[in-house]
Amino acid sequence: MRDDEKKFLVALQDYRQSLRRALRASQNVLCSLIEHITAIEGSRLTRLEVQEVIQERTRFDYPEKDKRMVRDYTSGLFYVMFLYRNRLPLTIERIERLNHLVMRHNGEVTYDEEDHMIDTRKGKIREVSVYWEYHKFIDHSKIHETLEPLLRITNEQLSQKQSVLNSHRIAFDLHGKFLGIHPFFDGNSRTSRLLQNYVQGWYRQPLSTVRFENASIYKDTLLRSWEEEDPHIFNNYMFGQTIDFFRMVEKEYHIGKQYQKIEIKPLIATKQYRLSSKIQQ
Repeated sequence: MRDDEKKFLVALQDYRQSLRRALRASQNVLCSLIEHITAIEGSRLTRLEVQEVIQERTRFDYPEKDKRMVRDYTSGLFYVMFLYRNRLPLTIERIERLNHLVMRHNGEVTYDEEDHMIDTRKGKIREVSVYWEYHKFIDHSKIHETLEPLLRITNEQLSQKQSVLNSHRIAFDLHGKFLGIHPFFDGNSRTSRLLQNYVQGWYRQPLSTVRFENASIYKDTLLRSWEEEDPHIFNNYMFGQTIDFFRMVEKEYHIGKQYQKIEIKPLIATKQYRLSSKIQQ
């Protein structure tokens, strides 16, 4: 076992103890996840503001785009929780549903180079080429033949008992490889991080994400991993990022008493975000 893997296991054990000490910690972690994910995508809302948006009791006039992003991502997170709690395997249809949820109110209608209309809110597999900085993703004609084996392998791994390290390794691997396929025109980053949480939740591991302060290094590591065709580059980086996220949450629970406990029920109860009976399985 490598030194970084040993450090990860120690950090994970400490983090679990911290969660047990804070009875409502798991609910507060949702706010941390949503705050950092949406901040990477441009949201300026703090965790307290994210909490207020989720509870639909905003006291101030927050930017409408940021509020829509938080609500959409929260819907996506609830959908992922529904999937892993009900032991539902990953399919392309469920991936499309997930992308639709995280983009449905903050996506947009745009046009490609040939003036074809693209509605990023629909959650449909892209039919055009896309780039991220200097990196060109696979051609749209090869998305299904690349994505289907990834989902099949992941489902096979999920059907087997895994060690703690392997469960997180599978989560990070799916995160990086899915994002490398980039099956949608927009919302791939948010979808990929939720897929990481799906695997972590499947194995009853703490959910984690990338801190927004590390967004630049995160993107550089992804690009290097794709260019060198070495997923271990990204996976090893994510072990360190997860430790960083655990330490951040632990610190805030020790000194951040101003953060109130969060109740998710008000969001679930609203008609617009009701998922329990309307999720497309």
